[in-house]
Amino acid sequence: MDAIAPFQSFGIPGKAHTPDNLITLCRSCHRAVEGLRHDELAAVLSIRRDEESRKYSQGFEDEKFLTAIRELGGSAGTSEIAENVGCDRRTAYVRLKDLEEDERVGSRKIGNSLLWSVSE
Repeated sequence: MDAIAPFQSFGIPGKAHTPDNLITLCRSCHRAVEGLRHDELAAVLSIRRDEESRKYSQGFEDEKFLTAIRELGGSAGTSEIAENVGCDRRTAYVRLKDLEEDERVGSRKIGNSLLWSVSE
């Protein structure tokens, strides 16, 4: 777990440990972002802050996934899309499944892999 906003920015120490200010990172990602300023961390992790609720969320815009598929020739595997978007494979898979549920992308199984394409 890592804090998004620095602990020092909270007047009350316990406030920094709320779920909306914490993010789970794998060991290599934690090492990669260690020492970054808050604004740099937010940019690297694509963290967005809702100004009304003042809560943070990590996410990638739907359009990034759709654009990645188009840039990869109109169809691509989960790992290729993840690399293009800049997220891990699991994040890409979950987001692509959500887009498929919304009928914005389709998938077909080829061997043990899914090939994703944008629904037109």
